[in-house]
Amino acid sequence: MLEFLLAGLGLTSIIIISPLFYPVKKLFYRMPGVLKHFPDCALCVGFWVGAFLSYFTGNESISQAAFAGFMISGITWLVYEVVRALASRAPQMPHPMMDPRNSMRDGCCGDNDNNSSGEIDFVIAKDKSENS
Repeated sequence: MLEFLLAGLGLTSIIIISPLFYPVKKLFYRMPGVLKHFPDCALCVGFWVGAFLSYFTGNESISQAAFAGFMISGITWLVYEVVRALASRAPQMPHPMMDPRNSMRDGCCGDNDNNSSGEIDFVIAKDKSENS
């Protein structure tokens, strides 16, 4: 069970954060409506990752796949919110995706359409030496 949770969390994080998936994500960014927000929504991606992992581990039941999807989605949300809360207390953000203003709730599932250009907006932390 722990391996399943960690695999789901890891795969969801790779899909959302890794530049490796950027070409695939660009296809979603060009789609209209809710779908353009899908690859940046940890709840959405987590659900489908959990459902597919459940299916590929031998659970062919739709109810088991849905349960696994909700479980991975919830765990991913919890971990991302804890990391976001801890990152908000840090003096400098080490990674653009950890900026506290980039909550999973912002822009997730079509709720907030801040990025109409279809490209990813990153907030890059400035070096302390530049501020002096």
